Amino acid sequence: MPSLAVLSYHRIVEDTDNKAWPYLERGTAVRARTLEAQLADIAHIADIISEDVVLEVLAQRQRLERSSIWLTFDDGYADVKRAALLAQTGTVFWSTITSTRPLPADAWYAALLSAHRTHGDLDLGFGPFEFDLSIPAGRARLVNGPERRSFLRASLTTQDATMNELARQLDANTAPDNLYLDESELRTMVDTGWSVGSHGVTHTPFDSLSADEVRNEGLTSRQALNALGRIRSIALPDGALAHIDALRSVGYDCVLGLGNAACAVGAEVQPRFLVPDDPNWVKCVLAPALIGAAHD
Repeated sequence: MPSLAVLSYHRIVEDTDNKAWPYLERGTAVRARTLEAQLADIAHIADIISEDVVLEVLAQRQRLERSSIWLTFDDGYADVKRAALLAQTGTVFWSTITSTRPLPADAWYAALLSAHRTHGDLDLGFGPFEFDLSIPAGRARLVNGPERRSFLRASLTTQDATMNELARQLDANTAPDNLYLDESELRTMVDTGWSVGSHGVTHTPFDSLSADEVRNEGLTSRQALNALGRIRSIALPDGALAHIDALRSVGYDCVLGLGNAACAVGAEVQPRFLVPDDPNWVKCVLAPALIGAAHD
């Protein structure tokens, strides 16, 4: 039986983009030329299919004739429009808070990118450490250390206080420029064959929220997105598994997490491959995984 896999992308950047390094080092960006190479390789081994077809397959109302891929892009970055020029269909998972404020990770990266103080010592509550923003090794803790991980799970009030302190110590600002698709751009993508799904409201990992808070994230984001069409799927922020029943009660047909595996009919949460910035990834990782899943 042909296999089905879901791919998770975030940003698409150019080699010349000097504001992309936090995303590349964190693994939440691919270069445009990498995406082009990956899509070309996918065409040799699988079909790219729409969310509607995927959900019909998972509900066992439709069968695949060939191994297939569902392309998904988290967070609603504006540079996802580049993907729409290369692929006829895919799904953008949008955190609705981006209509009024940046996602926490993007505010954090904006501070790193705008820092006037680029080396020295920092202390954000987990003890002092030395940093140097000029080299990957010197900025690794700021890109994905305990300070940032704690910040992403904090309340909005605590996040604002932490960002003010980070900006003070780095002599930086925390306002990224025009990162996200707006509703008009999302509607244009929908009109060309793409779909929109929920990525929650605040992008807070659901395992740091209560069941009621998760239900509210799922319900509120779905209501905000309904003008763009039927919202059938939700992608878990950071892939955090928690309170799935609360999301099901809102009426989502599909819940997406992370995990390097093909889809399984009947699974409570479908895995997604988090795609790296590697032009050979499809040949080396995805193709063998699809073959293995087809033989299971």
